[in-house]
Amino acid sequence: MTRLIEKATSAAKLITCIVPAGEGFELATALHDAKQLAAVDLTRGRGASQRSGTFADEMDIVTVDVEATRADEVFAFIYAQAGIATTPNRFMFQMALAGASEYRLPPSPGADA
Repeated sequence: MTRLIEKATSAAKLITCIVPAGEGFELATALHDAKQLAAVDLTRGRGASQRSGTFADEMDIVTVDVEATRADEVFAFIYAQAGIATTPNRFMFQMALAGASEYRLPPSPGADA
């Protein structure tokens, strides 16, 4: 059976960052505040690591849907903010989305005042 996989043509990327439980909220808040991103999601999961010998450690999973033109900027921000290079038990990756909806925050009340 032949299976064709179409190349993603969307102008959006999904960036995923996995950090220890309890650290995801701060990262999600920083993405919202510093980068004005509305499509940020925070969830929690657990898994196992043969490398560290742990089982069922809870981790926060932060995902953000971002325009492809801003993907490198946002990826670098998360990389630095989450301490990916300097702190253990962190991981992140980016992938193209096949499609995405655009989310925008409405103006704040009193923004025109």
